[in-house]
Amino acid sequence: NDYFPAAQENWNNFFLIPWDARRSDINWTEGVMTVPFNTPSIPKFIPYLQVNIEDEFRFGNWNLKMDFGTFSDGPELIFEAGVVPHVNGLGGNQIVMDSNQPIEEYESQWTIRHEFGHVLGLPDCYHEFYDVNLAAYVNYQLDITDLMCSRAGNMRERIYTELKKVYGK
Repeated sequence: NDYFPAAQENWNNFFLIPWDARRSDINWTEGVMTVPFNTPSIPKFIPYLQVNIEDEFRFGNWNLKMDFGTFSDGPELIFEAGVVPHVNGLGGNQIVMDSNQPIEEYESQWTIRHEFGHVLGLPDCYHEFYDVNLAAYVNYQLDITDLMCSRAGNMRERIYTELKKVYGK
């Protein structure tokens, strides 16, 4: 009992959207969550985003719809050579992908889905560190079926439930 509150807070940090990562530009109506997204300057990236993000973020009769346009403070896709893909913070607006990796590869397709989860405020539910004794990186995945935890993961009910709690009306 002495350790439970701290353990619960630690666990929640891996799975719950923090207050400061919640977006104010999302619209949730009748089973559809609409998210604004700056239209990429290269047209081939529109279907890349739609196929990977809209097809992944579905649960039952609910789905996510990307609203492409020009938004002064909306999410955007940026490509840079040799970067580790990332978003500029939970609830951030810049998804940075490696321009050296072809978008047709599974790794790129899974990564854009995962990184978009960060745009929505979803944290990583894995932990990585370097073990000096093993001389290797260690990766702990708290749920290998979850999109935010594992490369083998997908959209799960827990993600839908968290998104509905934060953005649903």
